Amino acid sequence: MLQVQALVAAVREHGLVLTLVPDHDRLRARSWRRIRWVDALGTDLVVPVDDEFSDADKASPALLLQLVLNTCEYYEECEDILEWATETELDVAEPWVLELYRTLGDVVPLVRAVVGPDLRALSPWDFSMNAGEAADLRAREG
Repeated sequence: MLQVQALVAAVREHGLVLTLVPDHDRLRARSWRRIRWVDALGTDLVVPVDDEFSDADKASPALLLQLVLNTCEYYEECEDILEWATETELDVAEPWVLELYRTLGDVVPLVRAVVGPDLRALSPWDFSMNAGEAADLRAREG
């Protein structure tokens, strides 16, 4: 429960208001969504996130932060667009994929400037299997 508590605390500490942006068909068909991020410092971003399990529909701020951090971590851990596209199962030949990657290149540093480098998403395995703290995070209201 410690990681979930860290996500909840980060939402509160940074005055994060995270909301789901209405679907964009091309993104949604590939399980990508967009989350609007507004924080207490006035940072206002739209962050594309991989939402394989439609978690963004639940609109829990801590769960939306999990999606943002998970997407940031995939971006940060990949050496280049080819590795990132492979990891996220996207076709780098599609122009919108390059646009998505470039957008992440712009927003990931801004997200990290607010929450810092140490706030981490739940493990991808736990999250995809709904194991460990993932089940608790998904069960949380608001």
